[in-house]
Amino acid sequence: MLYNNIKLIIQGVNLFNNQINFDILFLIAGIVIFLFTFFIIKKHLSFFLQSRPSRFFYYTVIFSSGFFLGIYKFKLLSDINFFINLFSGILLINILFLSSIILNNIFDKNIDKLNSKPNPLINIINIYDYIKIFWICFLSSLFISLSINYTTLIMTAIIHFISYIYSCPPLHIKKTFPLNIILIALSSVMALFLGVSSSNEYNLFFQFPYKLGLVILIVLSLAFNVKDINDFKGDKKYNVKTLMTILGYNYGRKIIGILAFSGYILLPLLLNFYAILLYSFIFGALTFFIIYKSKNKINENIIFLIFFIYLFIFIIHKPVLF
Repeated sequence: MLYNNIKLIIQGVNLFNNQINFDILFLIAGIVIFLFTFFIIKKHLSFFLQSRPSRFFYYTVIFSSGFFLGIYKFKLLSDINFFINLFSGILLINILFLSSIILNNIFDKNIDKLNSKPNPLINIINIYDYIKIFWICFLSSLFISLSINYTTLIMTAIIHFISYIYSCPPLHIKKTFPLNIILIALSSVMALFLGVSSSNEYNLFFQFPYKLGLVILIVLSLAFNVKDINDFKGDKKYNVKTLMTILGYNYGRKIIGILAFSGYILLPLLLNFYAILLYSFIFGALTFFIIYKSKNKINENIIFLIFFIYLFIFIIHKPVLF
């Protein structure tokens, strides 16, 4: 009698396991956890607008580029799994950016206030609720990444680690040049790799586009100095080392413009993809011109728009990236 009961229980457990897709359960759990942020935030639109929305779009584009690159290369997803992984990944990369911007805003509140830079802590939300949102995002990101595959979970953990050492004491690498700009560039590489890892249901540790990742790291380490132009006043007062604070406002801005132009030129040269060299010159020169001619703050939205148009041209020329 006992043997038959145990047998029935085992059969029932096996049937339950066959019927439940645990990946979907992890995804639902991650979404439900994240939804708690909307109960904490009172002014939803203001909170979003104060959280640098252009960066959300930027990381979504970088993730999606990696995702479709992986689909094109490996062709390991089809049917419903394609849409589930794409949706999960886009949600994940935005939650990851939100968690990273929260850490950065907590320790940069005074700098952002001096620079007149958007920061929800200044007038939208209190520090205690902001920290709650960080932990909600952190936990949600783990569940969502686990719903995709184990490689994505590890990528997520690495991104959290980069964010922590960049923004938080005791390391607070944001204050140390050039490690600060290299870590920012590395975040984009990790977003790309997160997209590649999300494009399949298997572990692809040794099949990432490492050469492309290294090229992007070099190029963005040059180009991303642009973001420090608008932060000059606060960075100088609080001893954050950037090209702007090291070289001074006028000279630093000119050097950053040259580096941004160099980044556009280096991309096709390092990838041996000369078909877009002319486009690189045009868009690089346009970026330099905007930086050089801007009297006060740089309009980051215009800089991002130039980059996105260039990226679109880059993609439609179908470079060999693996």
